[in-house]
Amino acid sequence: MKMSFESDLLVPSISQFISILTDRAKVCVKDIRYDKPIGIVEVSMQRRELTGFKKSLLGEGQPVYSQKMIKSLLKIRNVEEMKLEINDRLATDCNSCFTVMLGLKIDNNQLYLGSVEEIQGNILCQIIIRVKKIDIEFCDEIDSVSREHLMSLSK
Repeated sequence: MKMSFESDLLVPSISQFISILTDRAKVCVKDIRYDKPIGIVEVSMQRRELTGFKKSLLGEGQPVYSQKMIKSLLKIRNVEEMKLEINDRLATDCNSCFTVMLGLKIDNNQLYLGSVEEIQGNILCQIIIRVKKIDIEFCDEIDSVSREHLMSLSK
């Protein structure tokens, strides 16, 4: 899967879908890269495969995930500033990795990823990214078997 979205206006359904895809993803601090001079943040993550949606009692579609984990890359462009706040306990208790709570949140020109892991009400990791405009790319990495299959199809 590869999805790219660029807009000066926020389209709620797109932001909600990105949030659903990144909800409960596993992220390690070492897999967060910020290239300040060119204004790009990349976050490698392991996310659960989204298999579909089921209707809840209120009639809303609720995401259904499988146990399969997919290696994915979240790329954010036009970054003005990134703050990475890490509690020391993340390294000692969680091997510097965390589970994303409620997925990527987008509010105007600010994006947020926070951890499920907390101690006494304090979140162990949060990433706050301020952007000039929304420019997000989210793609799953293709494993070597799939890559070979795609190469054979293109011949």
